[in-house]
Amino acid sequence: MTEESKAQIETLDQEIVPATITHRVKFYQLNTDTHWEDKGTGHCVYQLGTDGNPDQIIVHSEEDNSILLTSQVLKRRLYQRQQDTLIVWTEDDNRDLALSFQDPSGSCISRKQGLDGSMLTGESDELTPKSPEIPLPEPELSNLQEILDLLLNANTMQEKDKISAYILTEGYLGKLLSLFETCEDLEAISDLHLLYQVMIALLSLNDQQLLDLALQDDYISNMPEEKAEHREFFKKHQNIKAVVDIEDETIARKIELSFRLEYLQAIFLNTKSTDEGLIGVINTMIHQNHLNIINHIQNNHVLLTELFYTFNSPDITAEKRDDIIRFIHQLFNLTKPMEELVRVNALRCLAPHGLLDLLSITLAHQNKDFRTNSLNILATFTDLDVNSVRSHMVIQSKQDKLSVKPLIEVVVEQAAKEDDYDLKVQYFEILRVLLNNTGPSAGPNNEAMLKQTSEMDEFLLLFYEKYASILFKPIEKLEIKPLSLKGPVEPLQMSPDQAQLRLYVCEFLSFAVRNHGFHSKYILLSSDFFLRVAQLYRSKYAYIKLVALKFFRTCISLADDFYNRNLTKHNIFEPTIRVLLDTDNRDCLLNSACLDLLEFIRKENIKILIDHLVTQFGTVLDTITYIPTCKLLRLKYEQNHEPLQPKESTEEQDKPEKKNDAWSSSNMEEEEYFNGSDEEEAQIPKATSPLVKTPESHKRKRDQDSNETLENNGGSSPPPFKTRKHSSDEEEEEEDLLAKCALRQSPISTKRIVIKTASIKKVHTSQ
Repeated sequence: MTEESKAQIETLDQEIVPATITHRVKFYQLNTDTHWEDKGTGHCVYQLGTDGNPDQIIVHSEEDNSILLTSQVLKRRLYQRQQDTLIVWTEDDNRDLALSFQDPSGSCISRKQGLDGSMLTGESDELTPKSPEIPLPEPELSNLQEILDLLLNANTMQEKDKISAYILTEGYLGKLLSLFETCEDLEAISDLHLLYQVMIALLSLNDQQLLDLALQDDYISNMPEEKAEHREFFKKHQNIKAVVDIEDETIARKIELSFRLEYLQAIFLNTKSTDEGLIGVINTMIHQNHLNIINHIQNNHVLLTELFYTFNSPDITAEKRDDIIRFIHQLFNLTKPMEELVRVNALRCLAPHGLLDLLSITLAHQNKDFRTNSLNILATFTDLDVNSVRSHMVIQSKQDKLSVKPLIEVVVEQAAKEDDYDLKVQYFEILRVLLNNTGPSAGPNNEAMLKQTSEMDEFLLLFYEKYASILFKPIEKLEIKPLSLKGPVEPLQMSPDQAQLRLYVCEFLSFAVRNHGFHSKYILLSSDFFLRVAQLYRSKYAYIKLVALKFFRTCISLADDFYNRNLTKHNIFEPTIRVLLDTDNRDCLLNSACLDLLEFIRKENIKILIDHLVTQFGTVLDTITYIPTCKLLRLKYEQNHEPLQPKESTEEQDKPEKKNDAWSSSNMEEEEYFNGSDEEEAQIPKATSPLVKTPESHKRKRDQDSNETLENNGGSSPPPFKTRKHSSDEEEEEEDLLAKCALRQSPISTKRIVIKTASIKKVHTSQ
């Protein structure tokens, strides 16, 4: 470039972008609630970068001239112009920003030839200076290979930005489009292939505005391998009538653009030579468009009201209703890759308009895709905001007339009859989340927590009164057959689908036992569930036997006498030991689970179960010698039934050897006191009792007097009121009073050393 040319560009720069040009704007930022928050009004200045630094957009507040915004103008960033006065973009830190210009001419974004970045000008695009440098030659059939080489050799960001700016300002895509039409008319296949590679190279410049321009109706080019089918595909989908009218042209354009971007994304993902940067640009554009579409729909209450009113209309056709269901499912699919807050807000905005009532219908739809997508929506809603779903179900139960079946009833019924394995698991997981009451406890001043606790109680009552019997019916209808240690056992006939269903029901029953003590106990007693679950031992499937054993293990682990009594009452351990014996000492999971159950009972020393096992099945358990569990179980039984030794004989054994030292016994007493445990201290009488015990002779004398009085009265009990106190009682009261006075006057701790009478006698004897 000559010095004269540089001087011309600098002169034009000074004429078009003087430092004094400012534009009055309003600055907005998208907050966490997906609402545009007004950050203030100010004056916007476009500042050119120097020494290779990018240009900047600076906004000064008109109140105190403070800086409201400083944003670098980067080539990879997409600046969207809306309604002639609004510019929207996303910063690198994922902040969505917008500038609303008072003057429509102020929002014009134009490219400067030969320079990096963009600029905001007060003039139209026609005044943008032309660069004397031409990055690309004029497109012709003869130089397509040259154009392709230039595009492929542009490796630096500066070179790519320069070419992108030239293509956008010179209408280069339109010129390539004319070549495409010529190649198609001449059926020049080799030139079409070259043109296809040129278009891929153009898109690989990773410029969002260039990509957006290429996807417009006039610039959708042919791909030779596809035989122009993609154009027919776009045309076909363009004529589809929308479920609801989108009046906002910008949103309608974004919906169409997103569709084409996703099509382009699918093509490039199957192409090995595609630049990863291009895939990243396409993903970013899709994400931004989807976010704008979701924000528009969830905040458009008129549109949502019309949508759900049409769905619930009695005159609606089945085809129209299915279209609305697809619309809801597609909208939900757009939120899947979004942040959790975006998904929660979208679901909460749709719920008041009738989303959950719609799910009550679609969960039982004949179309499996509808059922699957609806179940995914409900599962996501339950995971993100279980209180809202639970509250909706409780409110439904209080309504007299409902246009749809209650949602909780649909979930329970579908969990019982759904044939698909994955869907069945998802239904039971939803119920588990809804019935999980292990959340934070409600404090006395926390009204929200108190409300949630109250709703949880109502929901548990609703479920166990009306719907638990539906869910537990596969276990409840099992026929009870004898299960003894000897003799044949009648096999339990069931299909794999029935086995899977009973597996989930039994696991859910274990969950109920762990979390819903009162309600689960009522259910277990109502239909002899202990005996019916034990019937699963007759199954030929090992995993069914394991889930039954797991249920009994859960009951035992709660350390509740209710479960232990019922397990022994219904003789549950006989079929359990039969299962252990049938494993025939094989190293398998079922054998280990049975032995673990016995080991747990022994370690926890559950006496009622140990007594039952040893007295009823001890001879059988003694034959299991390949592991010491059963032997240790009998040993624990014998230890529990050892006769207790008298207290005096125990004291005699613990006495130290007699020494000449008169204070040896008292020293031992002090050591016993200081070495004693806290439990022994807890057994010391309270401070209100006398410090010195009543002599044994007085106690015996008082007991003899009481016995004589009972004999004189004919063995009857003493009168309820005493008219006169015994002298020994008066002495005790006097000692109590003295002890209280001594405690009040003494600053010593309330811990007392009780000197036994036997020790005192030893001291006197030694003296």
